Amino acid sequence: MKNLLLTVQYTDGTLKNGKGSFWADSYIRNTEIKQNEGETIHASIKRAIEEIDSAELCYKGNPQSNIYRDLKTGESKIVGYVYKVKHYIADRGSNFQGYAYFDAWATIKQVDDLELESVEY
Repeated sequence: MKNLLLTVQYTDGTLKNGKGSFWADSYIRNTEIKQNEGETIHASIKRAIEEIDSAELCYKGNPQSNIYRDLKTGESKIVGYVYKVKHYIADRGSNFQGYAYFDAWATIKQVDDLELESVEY
């Protein structure tokens, strides 16, 4: 079993009324989760998002993109993945209640001996 330190942020990439995307907070901020034996990193992230944030991953839980961080050497390193999620929202300002789709940016900040693999999208 491996320990992962996971942070998730949500963004809506659609343009509405001329305004760009926005970021939404998650309850998963530097949260330690356990990756069970035989479980993929994507299954661990899916489980955390569904259990902690009550969001449902789309596309069978497969990531849509990689998240890269630039290194001092000029190279880049994969530090997480972007998933599409369906989340129930209730906007107090506009009386909207229902499901909306967001991008979930899942960044792994610390791991026990884990190499992240690139995904094809």
